[in-house]
Amino acid sequence: MKKILAFLLALSVIFAFAGCGEKQTNSTPSDDTATSDVEFKKPDNYASVVLVTINPEVRLYLDEVGKVLAIEPVNDDAKTITKDLQLEGKEFKNVVKEIVTSANKNGFIKKDAEVNFKVEEAKSDKVNTTELLNTAKQTATDVATELKVEFEIKSEDKTHTHTFSDATCTKAAKCECGEVSGEALGHNYVDGKCSRCKAEDPNVKYTSVKTKSGGWFFMFVANDTLHDARLVLSGSEIYASAGLGDNIKNFDGVMLPEELEDCVKFNGETYRVARGTGPVPLKSVTEDGKKVTATDENGNSLVLTRTGETTLKVTSSPDVFSEYDGKIPVGTVLTFKAD
Repeated sequence: MKKILAFLLALSVIFAFAGCGEKQTNSTPSDDTATSDVEFKKPDNYASVVLVTINPEVRLYLDEVGKVLAIEPVNDDAKTITKDLQLEGKEFKNVVKEIVTSANKNGFIKKDAEVNFKVEEAKSDKVNTTELLNTAKQTATDVATELKVEFEIKSEDKTHTHTFSDATCTKAAKCECGEVSGEALGHNYVDGKCSRCKAEDPNVKYTSVKTKSGGWFFMFVANDTLHDARLVLSGSEIYASAGLGDNIKNFDGVMLPEELEDCVKFNGETYRVARGTGPVPLKSVTEDGKKVTATDENGNSLVLTRTGETTLKVTSSPDVFSEYDGKIPVGTVLTFKAD
């Protein structure tokens, strides 16, 4: 009996040692399983969503005051640059800085790189999307300066429908949010003036007024009298003249047919031009670039500016010039008619 017990005890020892040599089954998940991707879940209380695209693409979920509640790496490159970053709970601009810096560190910002910011969603009226994009662009600019790298920065507000103003000669079409579309039209100069905005061509050269045979015609009202005026600025005789007209509202009774024939309209009023002043000689005419100065016999000078080959504009006028009874309004336009 003792021998049988000893034999059984020996067998149990052998089986025990045999069990120790077998491979044990581990019930803990493998490393691959532990590190598998977990489906991203949006935070419930986010107010806006900003997509940052370099090549890595990261979606940021922000609260109403601009703090990042959660980050969503959209592609594998995004996982690379964000795996070692702790971004939740930080200010938006700080998160932008860390993302751009990490993208550069990991070699994603190369020659001709672009950094794009896009507001994809704004659930709250308190979210200022323009301010968000401006913050993102300024932060990216500061990072580029700090890291001494170059990249193009773009932005887009997908929550906003742009309404662009018309482009002008000097300004591109622009939305009230600040977004610009296209380029300025540029001037189209014809005969010394832009056909669109009427700006003067700074490089145009006009024929001297002293060589133009004819008169410069204009009208103005002074002391309730219409001056249907003329200046001759070339030739051996330079002079000023005008037909003078009285406002018909000051007439009594019915006007005769021949009186009506002498009537002209100016600025909505009707005048009968039946008197005259000239011609009265001028003392001199001088030119300095586009500036033309006509001086009468009493030394009073009328200063004009060339605005076209056949137009002048009054830029300075004395209280009395030649025989004109009253000051010629600044801005009055004179038009040339050849003899």
